[in-house]
Amino acid sequence: MHRLIPGIVFLLTLASCTAGVSGAEKRFEKKFSVQSGGTLWVNTDVGSITVTAGSNDEVSVVAVIRGSERELNRFEIAARQTEKGVEVTGQGGEHGGWLFWRSNNLDAQFTINVPRDYNLQLKTSGGNLDISSI
Repeated sequence: MHRLIPGIVFLLTLASCTAGVSGAEKRFEKKFSVQSGGTLWVNTDVGSITVTAGSNDEVSVVAVIRGSERELNRFEIAARQTEKGVEVTGQGGEHGGWLFWRSNNLDAQFTINVPRDYNLQLKTSGGNLDISSI
């Protein structure tokens, strides 16, 4: 019986640490009217980035982030239009670029549609890049 106690304690500790890990979701959406030839800059601490080209003069940004409430509250997404294009950032709040190394529980997916003739500068510290029709 005494041999079971450490195993039970371990399982209870593990369950309490993982409870609510992936239960929350944050969604970000923004659209910009742009002209062909501009540049999309994306810089995110964590997440996969998918960029596809469309036939219109619009940049559409959709980001879905999943994780614990605490991680979602720390992770900030912003998108803004500049005179040269559109900038998108995803940062772990006060802790910046170290978010990826501190947590395996945050999952982000950026899906961005740009004009066919658009330049890209993409950076993620943890995720895939998928680019098509640019």
